Amino acid sequence: ALGLTWVKYYCKYFKDSKLFFMVPMEQKTGTKQTTAHLTLKSCMRRKTESTDKRFCFDIETNE
Repeated sequence: ALGLTWVKYYCKYFKDSKLFFMVPMEQKTGTKQTTAHLTLKSCMRRKTESTDKRFCFDIETNE
């Protein structure tokens, strides 16, 4: 059987420079934490009634 894992990220978006940072919030100690950063073309918040998540965004990257 295949397993399913979830990774929680702490994200920051800087509107002026359009930089988006993603830091994995791994519960295990001793694991390597690498921060991903992207330059975005757009970042749009989804309407709250369209999903059960409070903070959902649709992003488009330059990379």
